Amino acid sequence: MIKQKLQSAWNWTKEKAKRFWKWGIAIVIGGVVLAAVISPAEIPEEYKLKCPKEKVLVHKNIKDEEGSDMVRYRCISEIEVPVLEGEDISKRTKNAQFFPQKNGEMMGHFYIGEPFYKDITENKWYRTTIDITTPEAFEEQMKIGWINKLLGEKVLANDYDVGSGSGAVYKGANISWNTTHDATTGSGTVTFGLRVNVNTNSSNYYTIHRVFAPVNTSALDDGCFVTDATWNVYGESLTNEDDDGDDFIRIVHTDQPDPTTRTTADYNNCGATNNPEAGANDIDFGSLNGADWNVFTLNDAGKSWVSVDGYTLLGMREGHDVIDSVFAGPNKTNSFRGQGDEDTNPAYLSVTCGVAAERRIIIIE
Repeated sequence: MIKQKLQSAWNWTKEKAKRFWKWGIAIVIGGVVLAAVISPAEIPEEYKLKCPKEKVLVHKNIKDEEGSDMVRYRCISEIEVPVLEGEDISKRTKNAQFFPQKNGEMMGHFYIGEPFYKDITENKWYRTTIDITTPEAFEEQMKIGWINKLLGEKVLANDYDVGSGSGAVYKGANISWNTTHDATTGSGTVTFGLRVNVNTNSSNYYTIHRVFAPVNTSALDDGCFVTDATWNVYGESLTNEDDDGDDFIRIVHTDQPDPTTRTTADYNNCGATNNPEAGANDIDFGSLNGADWNVFTLNDAGKSWVSVDGYTLLGMREGHDVIDSVFAGPNKTNSFRGQGDEDTNPAYLSVTCGVAAERRIIIIE
């Protein structure tokens, strides 16, 4: 009897084990299938964040040149910004470096955007970088797991403007030069780089790019009067196919309503439509450098545009666009691309100023 009971218990145990094994396999298979269904697709390499999510400072939803929805974000990089020779590090800001001069004046380098970030805990400054990704890829990579949330982990990114409203607004392509040149609203914007351009395609349709380069110069002393100023742009590419004497770059004074962003409505805010006042020496395309620094020395007009309590609003335009000279075509391009906020050598405005109280007035009777 005991033997029969033991055998019966053994058979019952084996049957339960078989059922448990089947259910276990089913659960595992179901879990794998479910994970495959709900797991996000692999993010393409070009859309992966270029830094850990904790180092993403800010982001902004934008449209790219094709009109697609994208996210532009600013990262804290691992590149430390050293103290430059002669720099007063105590005066450094997110976009400016200061260099006291022997004659008592102060020189400041003011960069477009905010290329510097100070880590207060380390008391060190780091370069920031800018890149773009898709909204879906950004949202997926910025997620925080529930365990991390319980531990109080937060990401820094907020939907704020990533930097200044630097870049280009363009109009084209249109069969009429006057329609392209005299338009009040552009066709699109270019986020990266400072691209000044006039070109025609194979059908002789015109396109014009106008550059906006607002620079935050509010770190200047209120009593500053500008004694010298230069606009410094590192060339990245250069094309000059209509070398007729009207091929030059002019620095102009813009009046974009919001210096932190650009819209197609800014197209006609890049100086006067015809013959805008020059704020610096015009530089012929033949004298431009497509792989080094280009220095535009500001004249009295340009120096008067420097703001001590906000943004200095600079712009760049190609000569044919400046003087309303019909560009030769078809299939020709005059284009200069300078490095912008997101590049290794971002453009900057160098301003040297003294203090108004130190000026001496001599009266001769």
